[in-house]
Amino acid sequence: MLKELKTYIESRNWVLQREGERFLFYKPPVELGFDDKYLLPVPKVSSKDDFNTALNDTLKLIANIYEVDVNEITHDVTNYFEILKKDAMYFKLNSENLIFQQTLEVNDIWNFLKNLSTSYTNYIKIEFGKNFYPQFGADNDRIKKALNKLLDLTRLRVVALEYASFSVGVSADNFMGKNDIEIKEIQEWRGQIIKNYKNEVIEVDFDSIESVDNVLQKFNEDERRKIFDPLVTSINNTSDYYISLTDSTFTPKKKLKRIPSQTVDILIPKESVKETPKKKVGLYRTILPIDESKSSIKFKVSEIEENNLFTEKLEEVELQITKLNYRDNTLVLKNEIGCQVRFNEHEGFFVANIKDLDVNINLTDLNSLQSEIDKAFSKMIDYYYFREQPSDEKGIKILDFLRQVLPDDIISN
Repeated sequence: MLKELKTYIESRNWVLQREGERFLFYKPPVELGFDDKYLLPVPKVSSKDDFNTALNDTLKLIANIYEVDVNEITHDVTNYFEILKKDAMYFKLNSENLIFQQTLEVNDIWNFLKNLSTSYTNYIKIEFGKNFYPQFGADNDRIKKALNKLLDLTRLRVVALEYASFSVGVSADNFMGKNDIEIKEIQEWRGQIIKNYKNEVIEVDFDSIESVDNVLQKFNEDERRKIFDPLVTSINNTSDYYISLTDSTFTPKKKLKRIPSQTVDILIPKESVKETPKKKVGLYRTILPIDESKSSIKFKVSEIEENNLFTEKLEEVELQITKLNYRDNTLVLKNEIGCQVRFNEHEGFFVANIKDLDVNINLTDLNSLQSEIDKAFSKMIDYYYFREQPSDEKGIKILDFLRQVLPDDIISN
């Protein structure tokens, strides 16, 4: 790390002023605004007990000054680019417009890069959801935080560029900021994203029935629209240019031919009717004025969602279950059952959590909460309450809880 640190600061015009027995002393560049007398101590004797501590302190200081990750200083730049290039995608845009001597418009280049970035970002969001949403349960805040961190660290980066016919190599970093991703499985998956995207999206042969069928099997219609529509827009562009996949020297390997309309319609079916707006579902607490002389109350949902003084949107609602319906009997509970209800925006259903048992019940209709709780507890009563003492920890916990809340003679109730 010492060698990389020296290379990093010397490339930014830090000048070695003197060398002591244990430290090298560097003078900072004037533009950083340090006092003229300041010298940066860089430890040089690795055999000293405090070498690693001193070196880490210096690394953190330089990282703060240049607002970079420490890894960007200690990781060799040449090797870093080689890592990025390992799974890079290379494209060449060629114009067929003879009037302008086959030069490309800036808008064509910009739109291609924008569409590529949009497709890639949507691919990450969709695949992240499939792989990791269950791991987060209904915790929308954790999902959003983890996904945003992943997107920030894994954006496409230019690793090679040639202007003559506009050729570009792009890849995604899977090294920097690794410590910022707390879940190991996400770290490992991040390392495969660019390779998977290239295989499953960029290199799809749209002339092959088998390849197109694989896309249809892997992605639903909405997912295909988000991932493939931006690319189809670029491939079937209205300008006079075509896109080729190339090797790292920008030698063309495959021309991305215009995709036939029949294939496009299969991949991304045209919307024959306007889509029904997505329902806005949530939990709200509101105060309504009531005219007791009238038999009904009328109000607009939009008025509830305005979040005014009399309306509050809730992340979750605390409920107390006081009775259960079991085998056509209504059981009045000895102790109430605590229940937290929240709406899972990503999956589109309500989640009721029985706190003391850590049991989740998924609901598409909140009005069915009581009946779904009845079903869940009826199964637990039949399995645990009328059987011999369970030996497993989970069974013992459930039985103890049932004994606390159920009336002593549940059948007679």
